[in-house]
Amino acid sequence: MTRTPIRTVGRRGASCRVYGTTLNGEAVTRCEWREQGASGSQQTKTFRGPKRDRDAAALAWADGVVARMTGVAAPKAVRRRVGELWAAYVTAHESDWRPKTLSLARSRWKVWALFLDPHTYADLVQPEMLDAWRVALLANATKRGQPMARNQVAHHIQLVKSVWRFARQRRLIAENPLGDYAVKKGRDYGARQIEEYTGDEWARILRQLDCRKALQWRAHCAIGLDGLLGTRSRALLALTWADVDLARRIITWPGALDKVGRTRVQPLPRDAVRLLRIARVWAHRDGYDGPFVLYSPQQRTRYKSWTYAALNAALHAAAERAGVKRIPFRAMHSLRRMAGNDALAATGDITKVGQWLGDSDLRVLQRSYLRDRPDDLVQVVAASRLPPRHRSADEVPTKGLPTTSTATGTR
Repeated sequence: MTRTPIRTVGRRGASCRVYGTTLNGEAVTRCEWREQGASGSQQTKTFRGPKRDRDAAALAWADGVVARMTGVAAPKAVRRRVGELWAAYVTAHESDWRPKTLSLARSRWKVWALFLDPHTYADLVQPEMLDAWRVALLANATKRGQPMARNQVAHHIQLVKSVWRFARQRRLIAENPLGDYAVKKGRDYGARQIEEYTGDEWARILRQLDCRKALQWRAHCAIGLDGLLGTRSRALLALTWADVDLARRIITWPGALDKVGRTRVQPLPRDAVRLLRIARVWAHRDGYDGPFVLYSPQQRTRYKSWTYAALNAALHAAAERAGVKRIPFRAMHSLRRMAGNDALAATGDITKVGQWLGDSDLRVLQRSYLRDRPDDLVQVVAASRLPPRHRSADEVPTKGLPTTSTATGTR
């Protein structure tokens, strides 16, 4: 039986070994100790469940065993409040998280804090509270006027579970009642598929934005670049001239701005170079000497990048003027999907799409760009024919075939 050492708690003569192993094919965690030192009988205790939870429970048990054998009382447990768990969780992780990850986690925790008072004692939180929260999120309208999507509900619940698992590992709480909590999606659940913009809609939107006007050139360049390059909006708005090489026609996207944290180099199409030159002309005209390609038009925030809220508002305003249908949740990311579909049509290779967009997860690429579309079946329908030795459907004589009334039994 293979053993994977985890930790030895205590010292020689009063110690408890914690290790992972398998029991009847099931992965378990065990504590092993001798009550009377080397001469005592060997004792064991087995812990089951998710690995993180059973390891934490085993280590807590080992502390208690060593405290009993040495006669040193284990420290008295302190009741922690929900807000304390979150503060400890953020302190432990914020130095490793990117700013976007931290802000996203805080926004999701804020939704939980609105449902449950942060001053509530953590040991009072039970799975039934997550049930009630999930029902509330699925039933109540958010600021967008619609209930929260199921996948977003799952992300919010996962954050709460991560905080409780962290607290149990750090022994801030005695047990984790949320460790085995799971959200199962029904068979009739279908993830919401947001339509991408078509090439015609993209062109109509761009025609509503004049790159010669001071209040429209930013939107024109941003929407044009996003439709060509398929980059994420945050990276596009944070793009600096130091990352652009117009002579070599490449952009270096820094890993600090990338969702997966990887630096990549992307070649520039001719139209993308033209849009970047428009942005440079406007920077010279405004006397702007800051780093950003798409800088803020406001004097007090002149050396900051343009905001996503302003870009999104400009996109929807231009789409409305162009007569483009307004679809809920369709925004700048739909231009990224459009660029991905264009790359797929040009190469026929989903991995090339990932290289162009900077996304290496094939599951995400297949889910986003290999959707079931009615137009995709047109060529299949046209190519589906009987073998040549069989008479085609157009040549089948109709004489002698039963009429509709006869076939249905109607007289």
